[in-house]
Amino acid sequence: NRRSTKVTVVGAGNVGMAVVQGLLVQKLADEIVIFDLNSDRLKGEMMDAHYAGAYLPLGKIHFSDKYSATANSDLCIVATGIVKKDGESRYDLLSRNIAKFKKLVPAIVDYSPNCVILVVSNPVDQMTYVAWKLSGLSAGRVFGAGTNLDSSTYQFLIGGHFNVSPHDVK
Repeated sequence: NRRSTKVTVVGAGNVGMAVVQGLLVQKLADEIVIFDLNSDRLKGEMMDAHYAGAYLPLGKIHFSDKYSATANSDLCIVATGIVKKDGESRYDLLSRNIAKFKKLVPAIVDYSPNCVILVVSNPVDQMTYVAWKLSGLSAGRVFGAGTNLDSSTYQFLIGGHFNVSPHDVK
């Protein structure tokens, strides 16, 4: 008997919705909550997801701008952040994202005190540390995507240079 798995994806932007697609295609969660405070974006993504339901098994999927919808999540994937402005330093971006996380992370943990948090927001290593400190969770329950994106970009570039599939670059 396998217990059901609830995953919350925080952020209905491009990255968050790509994460949702991966969860759906690989059937990694029994229940998915897509949480975003931008209700207009949420409505648009909800319509797109329902249209895609003809091609993808949607299972139990919820869209919400209420923190309470995230309650009792096993995994919370934080894919939200402020978009970097032209000419903005990574430090300035970090400062603005920290302000956003100060509201977000404690609320997530209030509703899902037993969750694991995966951070994919940039700059990812710093934001993972911030999420860990704000969450009060043990270090083993808050982690980040780390250099995953950098590694896949590097594989793509090497594959292109040597005319091989990036999948074959190890």
